[in-house]
Amino acid sequence: MFIVALAAFASCATLKDGEYTYQIVTTQDVYGRWFDSTFVKPAPRPSLLAVENIIRPMREEGKLILIDAGNMGGNGNAAFYYEKVAKESILPKIIDYLGYDALLPKASLIVRDGIRFAVAPYDEALAFAKKNKADVVIAEIDGKRYDKENPDVTGIDILVAHNDGRSYARMDGNTLVIDSGRSARKVGTSTITIKVEGKKVVDKTVEGQLENVKVEIDEKTREKFADAYAQVSRFSRSVIGKLEIDLDVDEAFKGQSDYINFYQTLALSYPNVDVAFSSFLALGGKIEKGEIIFNDIASTLYPFENKITILSLSGEEIRSFLEASYDLQLQYENGKPSPANFEFGAGINYTVDVNKPLGERVNISSFADGRPFELDQRYNVAMSSYRAVGAGGLLESVGLKSAEAIKSRILEEGPTYRELLYDYIKKDPYITRERISAPSYVGRWEYIR
Repeated sequence: MFIVALAAFASCATLKDGEYTYQIVTTQDVYGRWFDSTFVKPAPRPSLLAVENIIRPMREEGKLILIDAGNMGGNGNAAFYYEKVAKESILPKIIDYLGYDALLPKASLIVRDGIRFAVAPYDEALAFAKKNKADVVIAEIDGKRYDKENPDVTGIDILVAHNDGRSYARMDGNTLVIDSGRSARKVGTSTITIKVEGKKVVDKTVEGQLENVKVEIDEKTREKFADAYAQVSRFSRSVIGKLEIDLDVDEAFKGQSDYINFYQTLALSYPNVDVAFSSFLALGGKIEKGEIIFNDIASTLYPFENKITILSLSGEEIRSFLEASYDLQLQYENGKPSPANFEFGAGINYTVDVNKPLGERVNISSFADGRPFELDQRYNVAMSSYRAVGAGGLLESVGLKSAEAIKSRILEEGPTYRELLYDYIKKDPYITRERISAPSYVGRWEYIR
């Protein structure tokens, strides 16, 4: 727990002398975990609705201010069902039920007992506070930016960091910085005490800590959202397709495989994609043939939140990208790098000659449909949003050495791969080898050993 005394400053004339204490609860990066279940197996977990257990006593005391710092939606089963299938999200009802006072990044002014709380993104927080004559300033910032830039937090009482997967509460000078992590496992609970004399704020103290969210949703809340939960549960268990072949992960280490072809086919199905890169989503084992229920998409077939991202790359950059990737794969045979950074190309025909030195191994002969592949031409290349931020260093290997350089090549960030997968199965529920591994579509590649 951290406590700090802050400097006094003038406020508006409507304040009454006295001491005021408020509980400020912050959530963030919930990413669609609204309910306390996976909807298929009895596996209780912390959730947004379970936050009610923490805030109820604060609300009863009349001193609660509830703020979300962003990323409340997502692609979990509930978010996917309400936003893509039901076409009307239940999230506004959850927000209203929990009684949120501010949802960042939208700037908000909250008034309690005449005391004015400015809530806004970091870059506009102080200007917004000054304009609205705020007594307390609560700002939001990307946690990765906070670490990298060490921004000036003077004048900010509470800085809510998020989007970095960590959780902590600490002081930065006179500012409480609080980050409660992701998936509603924790919340930030801050207490701010304000002393008013002569109708002015003359002193403030703030303390903050993290609080674990209980697994259980209270009965009143559970009953309120029982129908919604039942709808998502039925959808999660519903059969949406059939996998006619096993997808063997280990086959991808030996050469072209149905496993990788499947994800590349999804990427190539997106409009105006010339070439697709796809990587491992798991190591070892099989995705066995059989019926596909919706929950399989999130738990087995694509267990990540990545979006399809389209970049403009030259033919030579595509070739260099594959050179770097296959160099990692050849090193892996000696047990070195992580397979998470292996990428395979699709939509083209190529060979990888392991007998040649790095830079000369990959030869791209043509597109899958026979069109010529030109090294000096630009093409639309699909990859995951994870790779498109530079993860693994493969884009750096083709000369895109900074976030700005990569951003200048991004043409479009499309839907999540889960959405692509769902639409692909709904269009034709039968996943066959002929459909996902057609050489005229995904192309051919092989090792020359």
